[in-house]
Amino acid sequence: MVSDYKNIGCGDAYRIYLKINENDVITNAKYTTTGCSFSLVSLGILCQLMTNKKVDEVKNITTNQMEEYIEGYPEKRQNYIETAFGAAQKTIDDYHNGTGLSLDEVITTKKIEILLKEQGHLRGAYLSKAMIENINLAGIDMTGAQFQNTFLKGANLEGSNMEDCNLKGAYLNNANLKKANLENADLRFAKLPGVTIENTNFNNALYDIGTRVDTKNMFIFDSMIKKGKEIYTK
Repeated sequence: MVSDYKNIGCGDAYRIYLKINENDVITNAKYTTTGCSFSLVSLGILCQLMTNKKVDEVKNITTNQMEEYIEGYPEKRQNYIETAFGAAQKTIDDYHNGTGLSLDEVITTKKIEILLKEQGHLRGAYLSKAMIENINLAGIDMTGAQFQNTFLKGANLEGSNMEDCNLKGAYLNNANLKKANLENADLRFAKLPGVTIENTNFNNALYDIGTRVDTKNMFIFDSMIKKGKEIYTK
């Protein structure tokens, strides 16, 4: 089963994959995350501790067990342990309640490649919450596609048409956006540090206080439209 979790503190996305046998034993646990090294370490340790335990035994894992693996977390990073536990608890709840993602709902690079082969474009495609790091979508027409909370770190999007795309909360860290068209795209709370921006069209794209860019690229806001909390209440 697959479960998604959102770290509301920093906006990082977590995804936990569990393989569970007929006796409710977790035989394999893996994860993906858009988070920093503390997220990676916390989830890695947690998945190791979950493996070979029964589903309902996961609640017995303690923070002390996790800290033993790395000889203590810095005081200001203790919240990453709690966040990892929150993700684990949601995963177990999703298993019991049948609310996790099915394998058909998990969007992968391979599925996108198949879709491109079949229709030659991604116009209007639903690709939200996908973990597709370093994917090559250069020159692809993706008008109106849904990329909300999608992990596009290091993606090659050079020359792609992303007009009207929903990129709210998307992670575009270190992506290549050279000559891409993001006119009217929704980039509220999107992360764009390290992106390559050269002749990129951001005309009338939306941004808010959560949109992150490098200082040298802040000029892109000049052609964008700022939208605050009032847009979320409609």
